[in-house]
Amino acid sequence: MIGQKKYLILILTTLLLNYFSLYAQNSDRNIPFKSYYEGSLKNNGRLTISFSTINMEDIVFSSSISSIGSKNIYNLKLQYSFDKKNWIDVKDNSGRIFFNSAKRAKSRQFSIFLPLECENKDSVFLSWKSTRQRGKGKYPNLNIKNIDIVASYDRFKGEDAIIEVAKKNLKDTTYDVEELVFNHIAMPYSFAEGKKIIVKGVNIREEGIDISLKGKDDRYFKINLSNIKIDSCGEEVLEVSYNPLKTGSHNCNLILSTKKLKKPIVINLYGSCDNMIDINENLIVGNVDKLNDFTKFRLPVFSQTKYQFKISLTKEELLKNNLSITYKWFRDDVSLDEDMKYETNSLNINSKDITINGEDIEYIKDVFAPQKANYLQIEFDSKNPNFEIKDISFGYPSPKKTIRSGNWSNPNIWSPKGVPNIEDIVMISEKNKIVIDNSASCSMLILSDSANIIIPSGNMLQISGNIVYSHGSFFVVHKDIKAKKWNYLSSPINDAKALVYSMRKQENETWLMKYNTGKISNLNDYWSEYIVDPNYKLIPAKGYAVYSNNNLDVIYEGILSDSRVNYSLEFTPKDKWNLIGNPFTAPLSSKKLFEDIDNKIYGNAIFIWDKENEVYNPMIIDYKTEFAISPQEAFFVESIKEGLEISFQRKHQFIPENNVVDNSFANTNYIKFTISNKEKSQYILMGKNKNSKQGFDNYDAHKLFGSSEKTPDAYFIVDNEELSINSVKDFSQKTSLGYFIGEDAILTLYIDNLSSLDEQEIILIRDKYQDVYYNICEKNSINFLSKKGETEDRFDIFILNSLERSFSNENSYLYSTYIWSEDGDIMFFDNKEKTTIKKIRLWNQNGIEMINQEYEGGMQKLNMKFSRGSYTVDILTTDNTWIEDIPCYVK
Repeated sequence: MIGQKKYLILILTTLLLNYFSLYAQNSDRNIPFKSYYEGSLKNNGRLTISFSTINMEDIVFSSSISSIGSKNIYNLKLQYSFDKKNWIDVKDNSGRIFFNSAKRAKSRQFSIFLPLECENKDSVFLSWKSTRQRGKGKYPNLNIKNIDIVASYDRFKGEDAIIEVAKKNLKDTTYDVEELVFNHIAMPYSFAEGKKIIVKGVNIREEGIDISLKGKDDRYFKINLSNIKIDSCGEEVLEVSYNPLKTGSHNCNLILSTKKLKKPIVINLYGSCDNMIDINENLIVGNVDKLNDFTKFRLPVFSQTKYQFKISLTKEELLKNNLSITYKWFRDDVSLDEDMKYETNSLNINSKDITINGEDIEYIKDVFAPQKANYLQIEFDSKNPNFEIKDISFGYPSPKKTIRSGNWSNPNIWSPKGVPNIEDIVMISEKNKIVIDNSASCSMLILSDSANIIIPSGNMLQISGNIVYSHGSFFVVHKDIKAKKWNYLSSPINDAKALVYSMRKQENETWLMKYNTGKISNLNDYWSEYIVDPNYKLIPAKGYAVYSNNNLDVIYEGILSDSRVNYSLEFTPKDKWNLIGNPFTAPLSSKKLFEDIDNKIYGNAIFIWDKENEVYNPMIIDYKTEFAISPQEAFFVESIKEGLEISFQRKHQFIPENNVVDNSFANTNYIKFTISNKEKSQYILMGKNKNSKQGFDNYDAHKLFGSSEKTPDAYFIVDNEELSINSVKDFSQKTSLGYFIGEDAILTLYIDNLSSLDEQEIILIRDKYQDVYYNICEKNSINFLSKKGETEDRFDIFILNSLERSFSNENSYLYSTYIWSEDGDIMFFDNKEKTTIKKIRLWNQNGIEMINQEYEGGMQKLNMKFSRGSYTVDILTTDNTWIEDIPCYVK
């Protein structure tokens, strides 16, 4: 009972402290004041109230005024001053604040917000100024009472609010944003184009930042305001999308404002769209048989779309005219060509875009409209003013069509002959069945009536644009499941059902589960019961866990996932993990996915199931390195907050070289700590991020534990959090390393990616059980015996800079010399093959020498315990030179 009472008292004390802390910052306060008359109100004097508003805002002045009836009319006017010399009228929305007496008795209550100029001032003077107006008779006995001044505490002490808006590109740089120009798109469109901006607030009051769209076309633009809250020194990623309902050009303003912002931030939004053109349409209208060196074609285009320009003429015309063609891209009347560096092609017999057929020549040029473009201007220059042509056209490239069923890689089934590539529009002819026998790609895919495409397991189909279906057309996608192992999958088909994972072989059993974020099961985890309903609909981009007794060929049939699949991440205070997956038939590029994932998941990391080691390994998504997320592969992510979604898009796909998913480039910017028992292993990551803060933050990622007793699970311990990824601003602090193993074992700890260390940085690992430090950059691995269970008090990691680098002391003696403190000990280490250090001297802040010790080489502990504080170190070199005043701090 005594313990319970102490516990209750502690809770009550904490609640009261929190309450008073909130009260101190957020509650209204009565401001003390002094009031006095300067002259009498009867003789045109004033009642003055003086007070201070330091650290106060939202000041409300209240008072009541009454007068008896009289024909002698007086006026009281409310004014403020900071020097009692220059008085300014207080105004509200209706004008000046005043009280007029009348022939009859009168009273009035006032409650007025004072001007912003009165906030956060040492001295403010407020007064009711009396002025006799007209009439004769007795004085109306003006009576001012019930004066009260209330204000809110301003924790920013009057500082102006600041809103910063920037946009992040793939090089991780930011720049001011004044406008957002969206692509010129075709109607109808598959998905709305979105642009992301970073909004950061400084000195933001409780009201937050108001974000709105205003303008005649504001209904065509959208902003994701769900769960967007930007407080002081906080930032959010805001997505703005263009969602036109009709063709034309559209614009509006994105406006960001907040209390005490000098002026609102206004960002201009521009978008445009037009009706889709037919795939066979020629955009050069009319019969053109002659050109001259002044001819210009201004042709409408859609942004980021491939087109083809063709011109046919005789060999004789080409030889005598010295023809050249220039391509200029525009958004309306504004050139998009940087520094006016236009592409110009000079035509001759040997030009790569020329095809010769007897005496006739055909010039075929593929062009790709850049971002924002809506016009292409084609200009001609020739030796002679006029020249004749046979034909000219501009439009979509002619599609490659199948002429019969067969394998995609067979060049003989295509017209024109040849295997399509990523730039080609492909049409599968009626009733043709095409097998993706290796890996394939195209820019757009058109399926005619009853046309089918079959994708065997392990093969890939990348489609960068849209898919057009006809009656009876569909895909068949195969996926192999390994026996007696959990497989994490995501469906590539829009309307797939759980039936696809059912038994396809006699005497086989399968199990299907989903991860329920935040919903605890009977087994005290977050996995669902086994899904047994064969008609259970699989959600695109959601991951599922599948187990089969035998190897299983899963067959998906239907329409492929949309070109853009949005998945809403779930978030609860106790559980933030989500199992999601690649919903496409081609790998996803981590680099392309970065822009959409950034700042949405902890550590910008995905956790992929390692079937062999039975652990979840983290893979960091950034703009520096690229790795592939396999087709239909599911993985875990940890949501940072509520209301976020991840958008998977076909433009994020890519086909890796040699059609092999190679993830060796993942995590190369981070130091990899691997723990192994020779049979199975698992790794965790540590690295630098300039935006990281000390302790746990969004750039770290929690540990997701595996399921095998034989596999050791390692993790960092930061702020009592167990982490798979520890991102730090610098390596100045120690980090504890913990691990779990389900059985007694001899384990090995080793590191990779040492190239991510800066020059003169080393990694030391302290084994507290053995009281020894290991220079793991040289030793590379540590073998140790571990008991079954969890160990968190054995290993500490120190990543150190040499004294030369740490203190900008360009002295070759300090190049490989390191000093650090731990548990009251000061450690010294000279990493040179032959030490150049003889003696160490240490002084406290009062200049008292505390240590004068010979250095014997290797890692050496100074011969006393030190209290917390700052010290200076002197080092005597082998040539009897003292290097003095090297700072040292004991934590």
